[in-house]
Amino acid sequence: MMLMSERSDSSVPELWEVRVAPGCGRGLFATRDLDVGEVILHEVPLVRGPCAPVSPTAWVLLSVLLGYGGHWFDSESHWALKVLIACLVGRVFTYCLDFAIVIGKVILLEQSRKRQFYTFDSGLPTYLPGLSEYRIFLRNSVSDEGNGCVCAGASMINHSCCPNAVFSWTESCAQHEVRALRKISKGEQIAASYIGLWIPFSQRKRELKRSLGFTCLCAACSHDTGEREASDRRRIRAAQLESSVQSKLDSGDSATAVLELQSLCNIVQEELHSSDNLIISEIRAAILDLKADIASRKTPSKRKR
Repeated sequence: MMLMSERSDSSVPELWEVRVAPGCGRGLFATRDLDVGEVILHEVPLVRGPCAPVSPTAWVLLSVLLGYGGHWFDSESHWALKVLIACLVGRVFTYCLDFAIVIGKVILLEQSRKRQFYTFDSGLPTYLPGLSEYRIFLRNSVSDEGNGCVCAGASMINHSCCPNAVFSWTESCAQHEVRALRKISKGEQIAASYIGLWIPFSQRKRELKRSLGFTCLCAACSHDTGEREASDRRRIRAAQLESSVQSKLDSGDSATAVLELQSLCNIVQEELHSSDNLIISEIRAAILDLKADIASRKTPSKRKR
């Protein structure tokens, strides 16, 4: 049954509906079969985080410089404690700055978009001014290649370690987009990965619990021990191959890069249980480009007579 909720400002025809997802709250479900790469929705975020978040390290360095300028470090005693204090000051200042920016952006939302924002869960037992808004942002933001954003539609997409959709961000028009990673059947829940794909089970479990407060129960995390260990080996190998391919390309070893891309393609196909998805398409396109480049370098140029 479709929930009565305000829709996103997506210009894509309605390819999804909101339903209750068992154990996950709300979720998006396909209203028809979706093809690989099809745009499911694109929308302007309700709230974006700080566009240029200040690194805690930067504040540590600033604190140290200010302390040095004020002769705070003239004495060598307790220098480790002073550095620790500087680090804590930097982190607290960064947190407070992010908190203030998010709260300010929520306050400035027009009423209809503000109502959409407050449909998301803060994880708190009751409403606490300021903290509730910030918690909604932290728990429901998706990547905008900056500090995250909350979207009316995309933020309702639940996590899976074996996803069928992928998030992307277009900075030129400041829009968040969701595409089908593989074919999605009518009635199937649309799911994307909140974290890197090639992370082994134990690390995924820790990261999701620490940052978002939930334990993933997707198919990839519900395997028996033997299959989960095999999955971990594939994911670790995929991460190694991605890094190695880039290293080979940087060194000009295109032939080896092609071989490693072919191995990566096989691993992706096995791990994601699909021979037709966006990742494999990108890998195959890269292989074709590299082979064409290798062939062009082998072909001797004709001399002019």
